[in-house]
Amino acid sequence: MSLLRDLLLSLVGGGGIALLLFWLTNRRDKQYAREQRDEERKGLWRLVDMEIYQNRSNLLMMKESPDIGQLYESYSRLHTQVWDECNVRLAQLVRPEHTEVLGRYHLLLQRLGTTLQDDPYKSSTDLNRTQRRSSEGKTLANTQANAASKRDNLLSVYARDAVELGDEARKLGERYIGKAPDYFELYNDELDTED
Repeated sequence: MSLLRDLLLSLVGGGGIALLLFWLTNRRDKQYAREQRDEERKGLWRLVDMEIYQNRSNLLMMKESPDIGQLYESYSRLHTQVWDECNVRLAQLVRPEHTEVLGRYHLLLQRLGTTLQDDPYKSSTDLNRTQRRSSEGKTLANTQANAASKRDNLLSVYARDAVELGDEARKLGERYIGKAPDYFELYNDELDTED
């Protein structure tokens, strides 16, 4: 007991106060750095969350009507710019399993974009009118129709899986940003308050 008392008294003396001040300053600096990382993580996740939310409506349309991306270019645009710019930093700030969900989601978006640009079946030769009417032409038409059907099915599956992964990512994000908002609803609320 006297050893502990002597140690405390010596710390209170000359060098102990400097050591205590150093420790308190170091602790405050670490707390500030932690708060800064938390704010950065929250901001980056919110931006990615907005991007996922924005893509959701297009993905739902593609899930139901996979050819819509071919018919209307605006429906084939899936946003990944925020993720492309902040994925490395966000991966340093969040748990690996959360980064994995975001990564898988964005890989599916890349596959969707690539598949949307693909022509489901490219013939090695162009057939003239007579050839198209022949059995060879009809076989080619059937092959093209089957390829288009398979491509549309693949697009639908990719869109479905991307919606599910996006919803999972938004749910995981609640840990960082709180309840995932409906951004269009927030926009409408702002418009209502301006009136």
